[in-house]
Amino acid sequence: MLFRSAIKSGKEVSATLTNYAKSGEAYEVSLQILPLFDDNGNVTNFISLQQDVTQQVQSKRELEDQRNRLNAILQTLPDEIYLFNADGNPVEQFIVNETLADGIKNGENKLAFIQLLKDNQKNLIRNNIQKILSGNGFDTLEMNIEVKDSKSFYEIRFSKMDDVHVILLVRDITDRAVLIEERNEQMKLTEDAFSIVSAQNSKLLNFSYIVSHNIRSHSSNISGLIQLMLERRDPVIHNQLIQSLKISSDRLDETLRHLSDLLIIQSKQKVHKEEVQLHELVHKILQTLSLEISVTQATIINKIDNNLIVFNDRTYLESSLLNLISNTIKYRRPDVIPEIIISASETENGIKIAVEDNGLGIDLKANREKVFGMFKTFHQHKASRGIGLFITKNQVEAMGGSIAVDSTPLKGSVFSITLPKSTYSNEVVD
Repeated sequence: MLFRSAIKSGKEVSATLTNYAKSGEAYEVSLQILPLFDDNGNVTNFISLQQDVTQQVQSKRELEDQRNRLNAILQTLPDEIYLFNADGNPVEQFIVNETLADGIKNGENKLAFIQLLKDNQKNLIRNNIQKILSGNGFDTLEMNIEVKDSKSFYEIRFSKMDDVHVILLVRDITDRAVLIEERNEQMKLTEDAFSIVSAQNSKLLNFSYIVSHNIRSHSSNISGLIQLMLERRDPVIHNQLIQSLKISSDRLDETLRHLSDLLIIQSKQKVHKEEVQLHELVHKILQTLSLEISVTQATIINKIDNNLIVFNDRTYLESSLLNLISNTIKYRRPDVIPEIIISASETENGIKIAVEDNGLGIDLKANREKVFGMFKTFHQHKASRGIGLFITKNQVEAMGGSIAVDSTPLKGSVFSITLPKSTYSNEVVD
């Protein structure tokens, strides 16, 4: 058949044929038939060249088998491979996985995946390529990429190919990333729940302290006074005991009211937020304290900007500032006219409201950890109960803020309330 084809065409013909030895073993032969021509260009003879190419054919088949096995393996990988040059631009894309290739095709755009990247992500890839080419031969990035209005997560591995090329292996890790995100959310929920339980336990300890110490103290005192009234018939002593009983009863009532206030604050799940003009709120508080201000001849300066609007719980904010401002008058130095400055300023953490005075001050070296504690007093004042700052701290924290103090004995104090940025605005509200 091959020989006939050579005669008919008058051209060189070659093929690889399978022959069999006498033993029946097959072997491969490369057969080449070359035509010979006379002076007129007519075919006169043929030369047949034969060569045993069994080993070459077997090697080629083995190579083809290996290629097929490798391709089958690659088809199971959720990857695609890119070749980038030193400028950070894609030179070629090798779609390894056919399913992945179908999923990222975008018209005739061969490099569809690259087109999905945002500018900052492309710059990040370029920077990594430069870093790898300059010495670090391997790196891994994880990117969040939007594909058709949905977000996918990709792991990108960089490997140096030569001095001017880097190979990028791209793998979709969305499922893994989603599982990690769900796990992190669950861990956060667990941590939050643990924090809430810890805080509640701490509050229960405080309430337990109130019940076991203060209320029991008042009730024991009342019981003792009643017992004395039953035993003593002297009208004068009886009258004195009634006065003492009234004082103890009032103290018990005051403690119960404070406890009720704390329960309301701590049981409130969400504060009621509204726009509050801070300068006007402070002005209102100063009107409430006008009698105390007049009697003590206190000088109070409201330095808060008229246009500063705080978006938070008006009741808690007013109560907190009222307590801090009234304390500046209550704990004044007896021989010094009170001077109070109320200001507000923006910080990295939000807005800071400061109440500064020239009063008695607090020894923070000895009492810093006690300042906002329950039933902690620092001055011999008849109206001191040690509950006001504790309630103020709870109210501030309920608003999402924090409270701090800086104080020097016999020089004065600065109490500062910081509210988060999300809770205020300095825009004028019509």
